[in-house]
Amino acid sequence: MAEEFVKEEDKMLSAAAYAIGIPSLYIILSDKRKEKFTGFHGAQALFLWIGIIIYWVVMKVVLDVIWSIAYLPFLNSLVRLAGLILWLYALYCAYRAYMGDYFTIPYVSDFVRKEEN
Repeated sequence: MAEEFVKEEDKMLSAAAYAIGIPSLYIILSDKRKEKFTGFHGAQALFLWIGIIIYWVVMKVVLDVIWSIAYLPFLNSLVRLAGLILWLYALYCAYRAYMGDYFTIPYVSDFVRKEEN
């Protein structure tokens, strides 16, 4: 199977989409979404970041509800640790995109494929 040539700038843009999220909006809203590699990673990174943001909002609401009943200071540390782990996973995805890999993220990739059709 022949390797697909991916430009260095497309690898960087895809990696940045995973690392900080905002470039994924640029990819989706511009003509870059029509390119196979960049469009795939841009959509996947966008939905990954949407999931991370939803996780953060839900956990903050749950934390506020729990704190209204009883103040448990260690819960905030657990939420921050989980957020850090999710961001480190996003950095790992950025590294893989920069290496030119196509890879799937559980649940996110399935949702992206459904949205493409």
